[in-house]
Amino acid sequence: MSKSFFLYICTRKHISLILIFNIMKKFLIVANILAFVVFAGCGSQSSKTENTQELASIQESASYGVDLGLSVNWAVCNVGAENPEEVGVRVPLGNVTGTVKSPKLESMNVSGTDKDIAKVMMGDGWRMPAGKEMRELVDECEWNVETVNGHNGFRVTGKNGNSIFLPNSGSNYLSESFSSMDFEFTDNTNISYEGNYWCGTPDADEVYIVNGYEYGCNHLNFNTDTSKKQFMICDLYFCCAVRAVHEK
Repeated sequence: MSKSFFLYICTRKHISLILIFNIMKKFLIVANILAFVVFAGCGSQSSKTENTQELASIQESASYGVDLGLSVNWAVCNVGAENPEEVGVRVPLGNVTGTVKSPKLESMNVSGTDKDIAKVMMGDGWRMPAGKEMRELVDECEWNVETVNGHNGFRVTGKNGNSIFLPNSGSNYLSESFSSMDFEFTDNTNISYEGNYWCGTPDADEVYIVNGYEYGCNHLNFNTDTSKKQFMICDLYFCCAVRAVHEK
């Protein structure tokens, strides 16, 4: 065998090895790319699943309220509000139009009736909280002062970790001379630190004696400056905010 022929054979083998190596290298690159795409696809699918579950949870809260581990679920926003930090309507008890005109009431027990603004404006399943349910919210949840989008209020957290935000709604005082007038109430006096929320039925655990008669407290008052929460009674032509509840 001649030397030149031997070199020719060796050269061809060397070229063949180089070609095989390049093919294997390209194969590994393609395999890595495919593996990355598959992995990224799985991650994206996982992220989509998490986002879908979160959206479903938000939609469920909007439809049936937030479960705080209490006897009823609580709405995400006040009646008449689109966001948790908004006050929404401030009305006399029994008013279902969203104005300050006081209706004629024979009883303060309006929860679930046609005098219940939560039921009228939000639909079946929703109603104003009974006094005992408002009491439950105060006694069995943790209350912490918080500011949401510039609005002060309380973050109310249940034992299960779920929470709602109750914004300060301002003082509930309204002159009796306005009680027969039908107009939107926009006065935000003391809205920065005080909140007043109606109970759809009075709280029987705490009563006031007026002219020899016992009256259950008909609204919750809180103050974010002092962190004080108390049940009080006010005249029915006064204006308070409303946070609805939903049966579980």
